[in-house]
Amino acid sequence: MNERKIDSFVALEDVDPFIEEYEEKSGNQLSIKRGERNSFRLYVCKEHIDCTFQIFVGRRRGDGMYLVKRVISEHSSVRRQPRALDGRRHKKRRANKLDDMIVKVRNMKKERPTPADVIKTAATQSGEVVPYIAAWRALQRESGAQSQVERKKIVCGRQAGRPKENRSRHRSECIRPEDSKIKCGRCGQKGHNKRTCKNEEVNLYL
Repeated sequence: MNERKIDSFVALEDVDPFIEEYEEKSGNQLSIKRGERNSFRLYVCKEHIDCTFQIFVGRRRGDGMYLVKRVISEHSSVRRQPRALDGRRHKKRRANKLDDMIVKVRNMKKERPTPADVIKTAATQSGEVVPYIAAWRALQRESGAQSQVERKKIVCGRQAGRPKENRSRHRSECIRPEDSKIKCGRCGQKGHNKRTCKNEEVNLYL
């Protein structure tokens, strides 16, 4: 950026060739933080931890042109560790490959396939080294899926005993106390029970 000084830019996209040239020469990748309505761009370093490097490109008020307003060219000394590949995508692709290998093993072998058979088939056909635990989990996943498909529906039989013709209604549902099936064990009247009885106790066995 220091070698080719440009006074102003017509659009923010005109800054990209200079940023790409800087990235090629320095070996550092920069990330872009854009402002609202494309009003400015802030280029910061992605390669270093707590890096103070930044290039701020903003709009000039007078003519609306863009220019470099702030440049901090110093990088921090600590680099970030390179990111590994996405493990979930890799595992998903490997699981799909293992499912295909299991189908091939089942076609070649009449007996139930073992993890060793899957590992051997993968090594001979695709040259891929499959861990034992991955092959075992693939077999368990496939056997679990088959057992769910083959599982029979549980038939519920009729319970023993004669079913009730009418349900026992609550006392709030009865219009008249005489229609209630609830009978008090204290006074002998219908419509309430012994716990809520307010009448005098009557000997029902006389």
